[in-house]
Amino acid sequence: MPRQIHKLSARTVATLRKTGRHGDGGGLYLSISPSGGRKWVFLYRRNNKLREMGLGSARDVSLADARAAAAELRKALQAGLDPLLQRQLSEGVTVTFADCAKRYIDANKAGWRNEKHAAQWERTLEVYAYPVIGELPVADRNNPRKP
Repeated sequence: MPRQIHKLSARTVATLRKTGRHGDGGGLYLSISPSGGRKWVFLYRRNNKLREMGLGSARDVSLADARAAAAELRKALQAGLDPLLQRQLSEGVTVTFADCAKRYIDANKAGWRNEKHAAQWERTLEVYAYPVIGELPVADRNNPRKP
């Protein structure tokens, strides 16, 4: 049976006061904080990790706009992209060697025989690679350390 989407109505969004996440379906949630703040979030799983991507305040983003944004993010996931990483790259956030190495370890450690292998990878990179190239941006083609 396919997952139900569009569970919330505009009226429900406007009147709901209960703290927590309230699902609309397809990864879209209205998150209400204890202080009463309301925001739209998109939850998805990438490499067995739950990721949360903010879509904006419920005051500024309508239910229809949040649904449209969530639909685009679901398409990106189906294409094999990580929406949060794509947002960071488009905003000019620098992705460093250390960031990529940590993501690689997180993505692959489930297939390694035991926890010791992951610990060895992490420790070796911390001792030898991160001090030298850890903070270098991976997308920098004009890297002064390149031969």
